[in-house]
Amino acid sequence: MNPRIAKEIAYWRKISPILNRTVAGKAKGTRGCRIWKGRTVTDEWGFYKYGRCTYNGKACPAHRVIWEHHYGPLGKDFLVNLCGNTLCVAPDHWERRTHPRAKKRVETPKD
Repeated sequence: MNPRIAKEIAYWRKISPILNRTVAGKAKGTRGCRIWKGRTVTDEWGFYKYGRCTYNGKACPAHRVIWEHHYGPLGKDFLVNLCGNTLCVAPDHWERRTHPRAKKRVETPKD
């Protein structure tokens, strides 16, 4: 088997169980949402509930795994929910942000 195809098959075996745990939102105000139906956890302050899944042997937020599946790696950036439903994992309902305390490069002028 072609190594590229084998790698692609292995990737889809990991990501498809995660994608299968979402359903289209049918409640009022959830237009376009994909609701997470797997395991959920609450944030450290007890305000928000979000989906949790295992990917590559690590527990990760489900919205982050699905966002990275569609757009690529986030690195140290984080995601902000735009629709107000924290169980939504639709990638277009999340926005990528850079941490405000991240050090920015300041180029010094050359004399």
